[in-house]
Amino acid sequence: MQDTCNIELDRNSTVRQYLKDRAKDNDTKSGNGDGQTTTESPVQNLEDTVIDEIRKHSCLNNCSDHGNCVNGACSCDNGYGASDCSIDMAFPPRIEGLLDDGFCDEINIPCSYLYVFGEVFVGKEVICRLLEFQIDTSSKKTFELQHTFVEGIADSLIEAVCDLRQLKSQKRENDQVFVRGYQVSMSNDGEHYSTEHMEFYLFDSTCQIYFKDGKGIRFALREGFCFIEQSCFANGTVDKSEKRYCDTGLSNYSWTNIPTTTTKATTTSNAPITSTIAIDNSLAMETTNTLTDLNIGLISATTFAFIISIILAIILCRCARRKENPWKKLRSNKEKEEDSDAIEAKVNANMFSNPVYNEMHD
Repeated sequence: MQDTCNIELDRNSTVRQYLKDRAKDNDTKSGNGDGQTTTESPVQNLEDTVIDEIRKHSCLNNCSDHGNCVNGACSCDNGYGASDCSIDMAFPPRIEGLLDDGFCDEINIPCSYLYVFGEVFVGKEVICRLLEFQIDTSSKKTFELQHTFVEGIADSLIEAVCDLRQLKSQKRENDQVFVRGYQVSMSNDGEHYSTEHMEFYLFDSTCQIYFKDGKGIRFALREGFCFIEQSCFANGTVDKSEKRYCDTGLSNYSWTNIPTTTTKATTTSNAPITSTIAIDNSLAMETTNTLTDLNIGLISATTFAFIISIILAIILCRCARRKENPWKKLRSNKEKEEDSDAIEAKVNANMFSNPVYNEMHD
């Protein structure tokens, strides 16, 4: 308004003359006994004086009768705010939405600020009331028992910003927590809060994804990743101690011991976070696979040798039979014939010496 008055005074001589005349009429004058009048003080810096008077007594909507106009600005009574003191601070703002629908991805930078949209936000002492909740790996949501209050500021009547940086020091490491979030409500005076609230989620899209179904907002782990101690690790990543690594085949939410023998690896969740040395999972079982291959080879070779030895024995036996002495066989047959002739001669002799035989033939 002051700028408008200055522009009008500079370009409009009629207005200037009118203000000068009014100022002269209002000059303080005093009279003497002769009836003569004298002016005690001349008009000086008339235009500046008029502008100052306008500025002192011209405030938007006359401060809505809830404050005083001081140098062109309203000084509101307690419990009232806005530039014209028209807003009752006890009436809480209405929340209509959050930036990015309340999903804050921490893949690159932490989520340090929460942007709230609604009406009406007033002043530089907006209070954000947050109720923390935690979502575990089974999508179960658990709320904390107490609210946390953080300072905010009204960027405009329809937007406020909450400072979340002070919450980082309160972050608790819990292996069961998959996603954290806050239930948000707002206040202009720190006493009266909005009845409606919005939910704000912090996640890391490196290994976490979210979707909506009949049960509401749900989060899941990307394939090929582990989520350990509130951080994402690709399959095969070794931890800081270089004794454990992420093995999605055994556990997605705890470290796996790097095997030093041929025994099966075991899992643990008490290891420090994170170095980014990648290994091939197959190397962990290389010794076991090698020994297994050797055992199979030895068994196969032994079986093959045994079969060959049996075949050779059969062949040798057959060859030995074929090489038997033929003269020995002939001699054996001749002996059999001689034995047969002798037996026949002996039978005939007995017959001829038998009286019964002789009588029959006589």
